[in-house]
Amino acid sequence: MNGIGTDEDMVIDVICSASNSKIIAIKEAFQEMTGKSLEDAIESECSGEFKRVLVAIIQGCRQKGCNEAQARIDAQELFEAGEDKIGTDESTFIRIMCNSSFKQIRLIDEYYQDITGHDLITVIEKELSGDFEKALKCIVQYAKNRLATVSDMLYESMKGTGTRDASLIRIILVYAETDLELIKGYFDQNYEQSLAEMIAGDISGDYKKFLLSIVQ
Repeated sequence: MNGIGTDEDMVIDVICSASNSKIIAIKEAFQEMTGKSLEDAIESECSGEFKRVLVAIIQGCRQKGCNEAQARIDAQELFEAGEDKIGTDESTFIRIMCNSSFKQIRLIDEYYQDITGHDLITVIEKELSGDFEKALKCIVQYAKNRLATVSDMLYESMKGTGTRDASLIRIILVYAETDLELIKGYFDQNYEQSLAEMIAGDISGDYKKFLLSIVQ
């Protein structure tokens, strides 16, 4: 892969669910693989609000912990930036979603439901579109249930005819040293095949041996 623009879904899966420490590792790996910075690749290959989201995330400024009072404020700001006005203030969505901790986003989602009767996913689907919508949905879904979200990424990369090889291997490598055992457990309990079985049945050769050596 010479850049990132050929598979936006893979970019969303890997970057939008990443912690600050994972962002550092992703940037270093991308530099080694391609000879250019991730920032430059995003600037040249992405556009619009989707690019703004990615640029904000790779700054590695996602906060730690959560603050209940701030979550109430953020939920109200998101309501006023979207459903409570004509048009959408995308900058408010980007600022809150790309800088708040995942725990904070989960709390914001709860307060947003108190205000509107529905969750952040609903307003994102209503107010946004395209890769911008997909990116913010990924952030919220990961914040609400990280194991389910990553397991779904893995499943989507393998289901049907053909395999999104780049996406599959990058997701596995990103989580190999941290959450992979928990992800495997969730995947094995919630899908018809275990993660190892699905990999074994979907790919072949040295690539299969390599991935199975990680997940088994």
